[in-house]
Amino acid sequence: MILHELRRQIRLPLSPEKVFEWHSRKDALLRLSPPWAMPVHLRQQSGLKTGGQVSMRIPLGPLSLPWKGYYPEVSAPFFFKDIQTKGPFAFWEHSHYFHPDAAGCRMEDILRFALPAGPAGNFFAAKMVKEKLEKLFHWRQHVLEDDLSAPLPRPMTILMSGSSGLVAESLIPALTTAGHRVIPLVRQRGISGTRFWNPEKGCADPDIMDGVDAVLHLGGEPIGEDTWTEEKKRRILQSRIQGTRFLVQAIKKASHPPKILISASAIGYYGHRKDSVLSEADSSGQGFLARVCRMWEEEALQAQDFCRVVCLRIGIGLTPRGGALARLYPLFSMGLGGTIGRGRAWMSWIAMEDLVRAIRFLLHAEEISGPVNLTAPQPLQARAFADTLGSTLKRPSGMQLPPSLLHLCLGEMGKEVLMSSTRAYPFKLEAAGFRFRYPDLKSALPMLTGKG
Repeated sequence: MILHELRRQIRLPLSPEKVFEWHSRKDALLRLSPPWAMPVHLRQQSGLKTGGQVSMRIPLGPLSLPWKGYYPEVSAPFFFKDIQTKGPFAFWEHSHYFHPDAAGCRMEDILRFALPAGPAGNFFAAKMVKEKLEKLFHWRQHVLEDDLSAPLPRPMTILMSGSSGLVAESLIPALTTAGHRVIPLVRQRGISGTRFWNPEKGCADPDIMDGVDAVLHLGGEPIGEDTWTEEKKRRILQSRIQGTRFLVQAIKKASHPPKILISASAIGYYGHRKDSVLSEADSSGQGFLARVCRMWEEEALQAQDFCRVVCLRIGIGLTPRGGALARLYPLFSMGLGGTIGRGRAWMSWIAMEDLVRAIRFLLHAEEISGPVNLTAPQPLQARAFADTLGSTLKRPSGMQLPPSLLHLCLGEMGKEVLMSSTRAYPFKLEAAGFRFRYPDLKSALPMLTGKG
């Protein structure tokens, strides 16, 4: 058996106790996983303690493989080790050290592993596996630098709608590892750790706002999954208006209202605006999406006499886990990437990691209220976006889809979602000192896809 070894270290300005505590939180493994290697069906027994067990499935292209392991040795707050008992490696031993130093903590990872199939496995797969593990460690280093570069904020209790959605999948681990408690709003009564609501029927748990410091409202009928029949458009609008109105009324009735309501919106608020650079002060545009976002924000702002209100004008959130990038990735991987028409429409995108970090930042940025553009500071026209994605995947990206064909197939949805030009800029976030981890697409895509 041929053993390989990887060593990495990072210095953090917190004590070993604080850094170890962060790693012991139940969502730490999810927080440390890059979007292209996010485990599914993760189960942990006994937590980060000697004998604690972990099981999950890890992605491998379109498939997933079972992985089981345990912690044979945990010595808080200075050391823990995990070992694979079942999985794709012939051997896996990962040691984590937390050394005190003058600056706080020097964290050291030592990973020893062996591949299956002996010499043949090493000949065919060793280089690829090492490259993937290097990228995984690089991602983890970015997360630790962002999450542990300063004292952790005061813990909050956060009530969240849309907790099973794409944004929440990444957001919840980022919040819980920071010490916050997240209470999902669900449609079924009696589920431990959740609170019940049904805005369509106007009913909810009577204690829905008890002890809540912040409300994150991310729920709503998906916009880009089906063509827009009149019934679909009704659900898109009503799910947002009813849910927001219900939460605002609950905030108004609360004896101790939360300090902040963060409600989702979208850059669809601006409509098709060609080359205009759009700030949060710009007016709403034309079209169905603009009307939905305008009415959505108006409902949320009804709570501003009771708490701080932030409306998230979210751009094109990029993650291989879903949304635009998940749809584009297989086409570009097959060399079928391109644009609609000449590709002149502006795409205001944001890496999911920066979207999550921005929401976490806004929870504590008391000077910010009202609409906030959640977009990267370097939007691109569609042709440049396609070329950058094609270059990252090392595939051609020169195809052009006639706009008339798209409109014929997808109708109003295709025109507003896929063909609108919106060049939004995150003026408020930048003015408040928020630092984007991925300000440009060229740096974002390799981290999002594990390629390049």
